[in-house]
Amino acid sequence: MEWGETLSAALCREVEEEVGLRVAPGGLAILCESISPAGSRHIVHCCFHARITGWLQRPRRDPVVLEAKWWLVSDLESAEIHPPIAAALQRVCRGSASAQVELLGNTWV
Repeated sequence: MEWGETLSAALCREVEEEVGLRVAPGGLAILCESISPAGSRHIVHCCFHARITGWLQRPRRDPVVLEAKWWLVSDLESAEIHPPIAAALQRVCRGSASAQVELLGNTWV
């Protein structure tokens, strides 16, 4: 996030920068933390519902992004996702999450 940027604005900017899609943000779906065992890093991950509204003809290439792809909800079980939130993503996509926003706590692996 940029200083002073809202979560919704950061979502739109990051998705456009990293995969070349324009999105309309929806509600927050998952909130989790990754805290390193040594306490040297503490990352807060925010996963939103979003709707694709357009795409860039020539998306920028972000050297940090190794791959961007679509997943079927059923394929998330075998997906290697960091942090390990595949099961929570499945619950959200299937509408069976136990809360409106699912707080996962520390997911550092």
